[in-house]
Amino acid sequence: MKAIVVDDERHTRIFLQTVFDWNALGVTEVMEADNGETALQLIFEHRPELILTDMRMPGKDGVRLLQALTELGYPHRKIVISGYDEYAYMKTAIAYGGFDYFIKPIDEEEVFKRLIEAVRELDAETSKERERQAMEARRSRSNGHTGTTVCPYAQIDRM
Repeated sequence: MKAIVVDDERHTRIFLQTVFDWNALGVTEVMEADNGETALQLIFEHRPELILTDMRMPGKDGVRLLQALTELGYPHRKIVISGYDEYAYMKTAIAYGGFDYFIKPIDEEEVFKRLIEAVRELDAETSKERERQAMEARRSRSNGHTGTTVCPYAQIDRM
């Protein structure tokens, strides 16, 4: 599992990368980005499952980043860590699928508990998807399905 920390403040990125026991969460890589544009490039390239982002940043801010991430084609969780206690930001985070919203300075234990919950949800979601794929594969094999479909109406066109 991978994570990314997105914040324009370097000390916040370093703090978030070092304060949590990422290994205990099963996270093998924690990337960082100082703005939403760089974050998007890294997210599309590396597909991190945990995305921690600030809201106010120069260039592509957290709002635009969350908006762009609504169409990610893989399981992930977005957590906002912001210095702004503004209802509009919280509402936006929820609208774009945010898992949680924390105000700086954060309570490390509270954030870590939510990270644990996010990882559990991701694990369950991934397990369900694997089970669904395995069931489909078994069903296809038992029906002798080879992956191609013959249209029953193909004969009509030849008449």
